[in-house]
Amino acid sequence: MPPTPHLDRSLIHGIAWTSVIRWVTQLVSWVITLFVAHLLAPSDYGLVAMALIYFGFAQLICDAGLTGAIVQTRGLEEPQLAAIGMVAGIVGVVLCALTLLTAPYVAAYFREGRVSGILMVLSLTFPVRALQILPRGLMAHDLQFRTLAFIDGIESMVVMTTTLVMALGGAGYWSLVGGPILGTLVSTGCCFRWRPHRIAWPRDLESLRPALRIGWHLLVSNIAWYAYSNADFTVIGRVLGTAALGAYTLAWTIASVPVDRISSLVGRVTPAFFAAVQTDAPSLRRYLALLTEGLAFVTLPLCLGLFLTAHDFVTAFLGDPWSGVTLPLQLLALYAALRSVQLLAPQVLISTGRSGRNMMFSVLALIVLPPVFYFGARWGTAGVAMGWVTVYPVLVVLSFLRYALRAIGMRWSTYVAALIPAITASAAMALAVWVSRALTPTGWGVRPRFAIEVAAGVIGYCGMAWVAHRGRIAALRSLLRGYRRESPSPATTTMKRLVVISYHFPPDPAVGAQRWGKLVRHAVERGWHVEVVTRDPEQLERRDAAGAAGIPAGVRVHTIPDRPRHAGRVERVLRALALALKTATRGKGRKKAGATVAAASPCFVPSDSLGREEMARWPRSLRAWVRMHHAWMELSDGERWALDAEAVVARIIAERDTSLIVTCGPPHTIHRAGELAHERTGIPWVIDLRDPWSLVQRLPEEFASPLWLAVASRREARALRSVALVVANTHGHANALRALYPSARHRIIAVPNGCDDDSLPPTRRDHRFVLAYTGTIYLDRNPSPLFHAMAQVVRELGLTPDDLGLELMGNVTIFRDRWVPDLAAEAGIAEFVRVRPPGSRREAQELQAQATMLVLLPQDSDLAIPAKTFEYLRFEAWLLVLTTGDSATAELLSGSPADVVSPDDVGEIARVIRERYEAFRSGARPAAIGLDPRFSRRTQADVLFTAVEQALGLAEQAPAGRKGERQVVENPSPASVVAVSP
Repeated sequence: MPPTPHLDRSLIHGIAWTSVIRWVTQLVSWVITLFVAHLLAPSDYGLVAMALIYFGFAQLICDAGLTGAIVQTRGLEEPQLAAIGMVAGIVGVVLCALTLLTAPYVAAYFREGRVSGILMVLSLTFPVRALQILPRGLMAHDLQFRTLAFIDGIESMVVMTTTLVMALGGAGYWSLVGGPILGTLVSTGCCFRWRPHRIAWPRDLESLRPALRIGWHLLVSNIAWYAYSNADFTVIGRVLGTAALGAYTLAWTIASVPVDRISSLVGRVTPAFFAAVQTDAPSLRRYLALLTEGLAFVTLPLCLGLFLTAHDFVTAFLGDPWSGVTLPLQLLALYAALRSVQLLAPQVLISTGRSGRNMMFSVLALIVLPPVFYFGARWGTAGVAMGWVTVYPVLVVLSFLRYALRAIGMRWSTYVAALIPAITASAAMALAVWVSRALTPTGWGVRPRFAIEVAAGVIGYCGMAWVAHRGRIAALRSLLRGYRRESPSPATTTMKRLVVISYHFPPDPAVGAQRWGKLVRHAVERGWHVEVVTRDPEQLERRDAAGAAGIPAGVRVHTIPDRPRHAGRVERVLRALALALKTATRGKGRKKAGATVAAASPCFVPSDSLGREEMARWPRSLRAWVRMHHAWMELSDGERWALDAEAVVARIIAERDTSLIVTCGPPHTIHRAGELAHERTGIPWVIDLRDPWSLVQRLPEEFASPLWLAVASRREARALRSVALVVANTHGHANALRALYPSARHRIIAVPNGCDDDSLPPTRRDHRFVLAYTGTIYLDRNPSPLFHAMAQVVRELGLTPDDLGLELMGNVTIFRDRWVPDLAAEAGIAEFVRVRPPGSRREAQELQAQATMLVLLPQDSDLAIPAKTFEYLRFEAWLLVLTTGDSATAELLSGSPADVVSPDDVGEIARVIRERYEAFRSGARPAAIGLDPRFSRRTQADVLFTAVEQALGLAEQAPAGRKGERQVVENPSPASVVAVSP
């Protein structure tokens, strides 16, 4: 399968060349036709039209579906292709002979003897046309649509030129016959000139069975389509008469312009592209969504606009005698809108090996639709048109579309999402047309009124499309830009550009910001050009200037503000006021003799959490329903930010070649941005899960609900079907994901965080043994066992606050509605504990540099490792880790000097503190555990980017230095920040 960027360019290339040449030849054809019409009599055209009724049907049989079989069947070898060419020739010869035999009977049916001679002459084109099937199929198989477009253009020009010359020479109706004959001969010669291939007698029919079966299915499908698509004309002509048929034919012709001039052009090119990726379901889903969205953008407004303005259009340009055309024209315009976007569903069925099912559905439509048309004829032409609007959509949705989506694993929501931009913009267009109609004075003429309605519709459609869906427009534009670009030079192909979408990123002081805040440096060292899409730092309460300063030069940072809903803003303000009041009330009632609290406004952090079993229950209380409401708010706000992020990514991709998209969560709603960008551009996408998503073990009580779990499970499963790589933060999480998604297990790797190699504050320590914790106390991080263990050590050794102390820094004032200083006082060590307000990352590091022992409080998930673990490992301090023995943190630190203790084992915690204190008093000093290379972030970054480059086929482009050698790509330009307003 060719690379996706190559297919993208080839797709646009093929559609463009086909469109340009088709429109040029169409314009020339109109001019010559008007000129020839003055040289020939209407009876000449009528005579040839009688012959073409049979000839057009026979041409369907002449192809025998073999062109499609050559395109769709992979692995055909040269002898098999030569045999198919001979089969096509045999079909052409047989059809020629049958036409020669039946021509007199066709002429007798029309009671016009000259029709027999016309058909006999035209029958000679069948063997010649049959010889084109093999070279045309091979050129379509190889995506050579420019060559095919040129051949079609040459044939059209020969047909028109020959017709004109013969008409000028007085050949009469034979000029309309001679042109197609000579055009067929020339086009056949061009096919063999540009794609020669031998033909040979088929000797091994068994090897041809798959291709011939597909050809048979396509032939029956085409015959059934020809029959049911013309059944309405037959019924109207038979039941309602020639006048009704004329009006209906005109309405059909006008309503079909968007389909015939736009969708059919795409339909000529897309079968070969679907066949090229027929075993790649993600690519099929992407192309179907992208092409459906593009077709809908163009055809839906044309069809709906015709529906809205049909009355004024008919009155202004056709006149009162054609007033009966209005209602069928409106109905057929609605049908054309459906037909234009479902055109691709049968092609998907055929390309995925379901040509038999496609044939069955076509035959079903042939069985159902003619009786519907006959029944509807009692209400005139509008009743027949109503059959297309009511019954045909049901057949399409229940058969073609339903099974096509199932064949490629595409969700209905994804397919509908591709239509949403065109539907919402068309709704705005309809509103604009109705408003303009209401405001236009009744005394104005019908043509000015029609012009105003069209202008209002265009403005409404374009305005809504730009305001609400400019990100998707940018994605479509990026595909077109990819067509206009020249083939990349060798220097360009070695460029690797990475777009990272991470809600947290420096200067955000959140721990999660450090993940890619550090990894981008390693990406730059490996030759990646990095662009980051993140939260607007202007909305941060605090900023980490040191973290932002560490971003490598040349990294472009695009910032996006949060846009919560107005109702959500009001609710959040009220909740914040309630929390502040609750905090203030607690503060007034607290004992002043308790532990020392630094002078700062206390930061209340909701601490309660719920486990999976508790949050999975259906809400049975008012509080449970409130939690579900909060979950919905959390998800909807995250979805809005993700959509804004995807629009920014689309603009980045449109401006610069991009190799990879990475989304890093939590919040995991941002993965929606990567999913949309991948679907619309085909650029590989990597998910980096800092914490578990659907496998989360506990959630803050505020939004813990079955709704959150259900959405997480559905979105994670959908994402893992299309990502190039899933990066888990721990081996335990990676293994759990592999068990949950066995089909994606080869795309799941574990890349923990690591110790960085930037500078640290110097170790500053006196005679006092200091335990320190920096971060947040929330969920299960209960400090009480630590307090009671310290109290036990204090009592046993008779220690004072000058000998031993615990420093807590960050959002650490409250745990589960209890003041942390009060918990320390209850343990009897209030004077030993000091609580500090949140500070910068540098201030936290200075505290850690003073500590003799660093403490990790319990983690809420056994599958996650607190990011601060790797920060602690860098300092010359003993490490006390409160966690279960089967947790990811315990597994990471296995075999290291760290003390891993069960969170509830007060006696064991006290023993560790006592032993380390006594060792400290005897002169022992701790060493930094992080010196072990396995804890290095550089080591983990190498694992990550090596896996990424292997997945992208870029492994050979990675710098080839010695193992462990640092390689830096110099980039003199400064890092830039681009603020984005949605």
